[in-house]
Amino acid sequence: MTSAAESGAPGPAAPATLVWTSLAILWVAWGSTYLAIAYVVAEMPLLLAIGLRYLSAALILGTYLVIRRGPHAVLRPAPEIRRGVFEGVLLIGAGNAGVCLAEKHVPSGVVAMIVSMLSIWVALLRARFSSRPSALTLTGVAVGFAGVAAIVLSGSSDSSITSGGNEVLWSLLVVFGSLGWACGSFFGPRFSAQRDAVAGAFWQVLSGGALMTILGLLIGERFSEFSTASARSWWSLLFLVIVGSVIAQTAYAWLLSSGTPISLIATYAYVNPVIAVLLGMWFLSEQVTITALVGGALVLAAITLVTRGERQG
Repeated sequence: MTSAAESGAPGPAAPATLVWTSLAILWVAWGSTYLAIAYVVAEMPLLLAIGLRYLSAALILGTYLVIRRGPHAVLRPAPEIRRGVFEGVLLIGAGNAGVCLAEKHVPSGVVAMIVSMLSIWVALLRARFSSRPSALTLTGVAVGFAGVAAIVLSGSSDSSITSGGNEVLWSLLVVFGSLGWACGSFFGPRFSAQRDAVAGAFWQVLSGGALMTILGLLIGERFSEFSTASARSWWSLLFLVIVGSVIAQTAYAWLLSSGTPISLIATYAYVNPVIAVLLGMWFLSEQVTITALVGGALVLAAITLVTRGERQG
C-alpha cells in the first residue's frame, strides 16, 4: 500500500477529486465484500470460487481494454506485467485467500478487524526497507499488535462459529494473509513505479485468479460443486466480481501508482471493519465478543497513531 512517491519514484500529483472518489470506493466496496464472501464460502468450492471471481473480473477488464484501446493496452511493458503478477499472487493468493478460508470459521466482522492492521505491516516494512519510523509510528505498531492479539485470542472462547475450536488458528491465517497483502502493495511499485491502472488491475486479477483456480483443482475441488449453490451465493459472487474486483481493484491499483500518500490510502482500514461488523451482525446474526471489540478499538487507535507518525516522518 505504498505510493510511487514513497517508493522513490517521482510522479505528478493526482487530481484530488479522483483520489477521494477512489478512496470512497474502497471504504464502502471492500467493507461490504466480507458479507458477500461469507455467503459465497458457505455454499461454493472455496478456491475455485475465488478463482472464478477474479478470472471473471479479468475477462471484463481485458475486454474493456481491447475494445476501448486495442490489444496493445493489455500487453503492457514487461515491468508492469511483472508488477501485476507479483501483486496478484500476494494480494489475492495470500491476502484474499486467507480472508475467504477464515470466514468459514471466524465472524466476518472479526476478520475485517484483523485485516485492518494492514497499515501497521506497511509501517514495519518501511522501517526495514525505507525510512526510519517516528516514535509515534512505533507506538502505534505496538498498540496495533496488542489489539490484534486481543482479537485473535477472543476466538478461543467464542463458540458462535463452529470451527472445531480452531478460531485462533484461522484468525492467525488472516494475520499472515494481511502481511502478504502488505508485501504485495509495498514491493509492487518497485517493479514499475508508473503504470496504467486498468491494465495493472487486469494483470493482478488474472494472475491471482489463475493461481486460485489451479490450487483449487489440485486439492480436489470441482466445478460441478457450483450446481448446488443458491441464488444468494451467485448474486454475492457477482457482487464480488463487479464491485469488489473490477471497480475496487482498479481504484486500488490506481491509488498505488498515483503518488497518493500511504497515510491517506490507509484510511480504508478505518471504515471497512465498521461496515463489515454491522453487516455481519445484521444479516448473519454474528456475535462479536467484547474482547474482540476492544481489540478492534485498539487496532483503529493504532492506525491513527501510525497515520500521524507517517505524516511526521
